[in-house]
Amino acid sequence: MPLLGGTVRIVEISLDGVNLLLERDTAGSGNWQSAGPDERAPPTSAGDTARLPPKVVMIDSVIALRNQRDGRVRTLAVKRLDATTASPGDPVAPAFDGSAISATGTIGPLLRPGEPVWLLSVAVAGSAFGLAFEVAGQIAEPAVGAGLDLKIIAARPDVATLDPLVGEGLPRGMPVQIVTRVNGTMQALDVTGLNLTLGSIAVTGNLSAALDAPRPRLAGALQAATIDLAPFLGDAEAAASVTPPGRVFPGDPLPFEGLRVLDVALNIQVGSVAVGRRTLRDAAAEIALSDGALQVRLLRGTLLGAGLDGALTVVPGQAPGVHLVAMARGLDVAQVLAESGDVAPVGVRADIELDPAGSGTSIAAVLATSSGTARFLMGPGRARTQGLETLVGGVGALLGTLTSGGGEWTRVNCAASDFAIRDGVAESQVLLVDGQYSTLVGEGQVDLASEALDLRLTPNAKQVTLNVAVPVRVQGTLATPAFQPDELGVVRKLGGIVGVVLFPPAALLWLGELGSGGDNACLELAAGGSAARRAGSGCHGSGGRRGRRRQARRA
Repeated sequence: MPLLGGTVRIVEISLDGVNLLLERDTAGSGNWQSAGPDERAPPTSAGDTARLPPKVVMIDSVIALRNQRDGRVRTLAVKRLDATTASPGDPVAPAFDGSAISATGTIGPLLRPGEPVWLLSVAVAGSAFGLAFEVAGQIAEPAVGAGLDLKIIAARPDVATLDPLVGEGLPRGMPVQIVTRVNGTMQALDVTGLNLTLGSIAVTGNLSAALDAPRPRLAGALQAATIDLAPFLGDAEAAASVTPPGRVFPGDPLPFEGLRVLDVALNIQVGSVAVGRRTLRDAAAEIALSDGALQVRLLRGTLLGAGLDGALTVVPGQAPGVHLVAMARGLDVAQVLAESGDVAPVGVRADIELDPAGSGTSIAAVLATSSGTARFLMGPGRARTQGLETLVGGVGALLGTLTSGGGEWTRVNCAASDFAIRDGVAESQVLLVDGQYSTLVGEGQVDLASEALDLRLTPNAKQVTLNVAVPVRVQGTLATPAFQPDELGVVRKLGGIVGVVLFPPAALLWLGELGSGGDNACLELAAGGSAARRAGSGCHGSGGRRGRRRQARRA
């Protein structure tokens, strides 16, 4: 009612040091929403809305949003907010300066006389957590934060300046830009037409985000043509410094704590992923993350000429459980040894299967507690003799080497290994290398916790003139192996060693399954092939997988 006669018009409301609590109940309704129109009240008129002040100022205040569904409270610190409008039916021009967000532009109009529901137009620009952004579009139901239809553009010249928001480790000097459209509600967003550019990396796709759960949940599909991980890996020497001296397996903590930040269900496809000199091509993976439990499935991929597939599982806990299954079929050994140019292997392919499971907060801790298997099967090929001698180092002279013919090239018929891992100790079930001039049989174990080696390598010369080689003990550690003659083996008559070494039939069956096709000379040897095969190249056996299985069963 008029005060002392006439009309009182409020031209400005100023709020200083206010703690404003916005609360959403378990049904999703907010305490800022009207309970509904009063049927007894007269219709809204332009005269009623004219009482709203054309300017509102909020200074040094806090806005808190409490969600009774999960009990979480989110707060926004407001350094200064100015909202002005020419009339109630015109858009509001906000100027916001918060602890992490500032913005200017137009929103509105906030009120339309006689219209309880209306489209709220938005055209705002500013910065949020270091990102410059622009937001344009409409909100169909602003009172409940629903009916969003907004185009968002955000950019930053240097993504590393976002470290305080997402954590340290982002590459320096790499620009980032996001262009997308957002639809839905403040609790359930649909992100469509996403275009994320990070340096030379361009990611596209569609996502959905559920924000009203105990943890935000992100789901959808993403695609990228190329991803170069080199800028994210940092200096290789600095990365190596986290590994203790004399050790191979790094002991730095893995970022398991980040797995509880949000839940994820993503399908990712990438044309190529470069990691140093290696490139994973045509990769597709599924990532599922729920309450800290992670499952990653590599659906397909090609690395070093090999077809890849596998899975990684992480079970949360004080010492998280980690299980890796990885398989590579047809690995190009020449590409693996590309850095050893003198070796120059030709036509050598290998199959690898890894299946370890352990627990711990670092790679070293996981391997130290792991159990499982590690298998390797290599087919025939040839390598440059001088380079092969250099590669095997001092052990070659003790063994009589696989390259005693003196020619420029040496034929390597095959290699096979099967290690059973139990409580951090890998024990050989099969360890066999067949070369042009000798066959090498190994046995022993590797302690993955201490990285200590305890192996015995016994050569079997294929020519009488080469029968001077002696067995070798391989000790020391993975980082610094030591080779010395086996004193007991020196007095043992050499020859026919493969024929008297019994390999577990189950290991031979598994290696037979690992083979990428055709016969493998080492499987024929290990299964007790004929003397003619052992003396010859062994490259063209006729048993096949089924034959090897039958031989292994008879063994």
